[in-house]
Amino acid sequence: MSHRLEKGYLLPGQAKLMCSTAELVAKLNRRGCVAVSLMEPQKGEWNIRDEFGVTVKSVNSYNNQFPLLVKDLKSWKKAGYRIVLASPSRTRAQHLAEDLQNEEIPAFYSENEERVLKPGEVMLIHGAARRGFEYPMQKFVLITETDIFGKEKKKNRKKSPIDRSAKFWILRIYRSVTMSCTRATVLVFTAVSRKLRWIA
Repeated sequence: MSHRLEKGYLLPGQAKLMCSTAELVAKLNRRGCVAVSLMEPQKGEWNIRDEFGVTVKSVNSYNNQFPLLVKDLKSWKKAGYRIVLASPSRTRAQHLAEDLQNEEIPAFYSENEERVLKPGEVMLIHGAARRGFEYPMQKFVLITETDIFGKEKKKNRKKSPIDRSAKFWILRIYRSVTMSCTRATVLVFTAVSRKLRWIA
């Protein structure tokens, strides 16, 4: 520690903030904390009172099997899911919306970034993402062109750049759904906290 102070890596007051792992764990155990982990936590020295799970699923790879996609969309729609299909091409997204309409699925293409999906709606957007995902608790699913048609083979020709706004739109969808899931998780933790008298 003194060596780092001499080198100027730390300010004098910052040395008091450093502590060992055991000290840090002990301090956090005395507080009401919430930890988020992608893997099942190992208890170790942690005082874990409760564990909660938030389910996230990957979507099927349809490999050009359009009837399978239609079947899943109808099932999600019936269950009240909010469904978004993303394509890096505006033209393909519009054509896909028309194809789904021909299958009696009231899909629509939109470039309105403020559009709030209602339960059971199917929206096509211009955007790029590697793979889709499903949040069963929030009844939300995002399907990408890669999920529908499979991964395109790489070609030597120069690819046309994707509009940055399309990528940011996908990021906004991720953020919106993530925040929605976070709010639901916070409500669960708050209810449990009150039950255990962690808060007034």
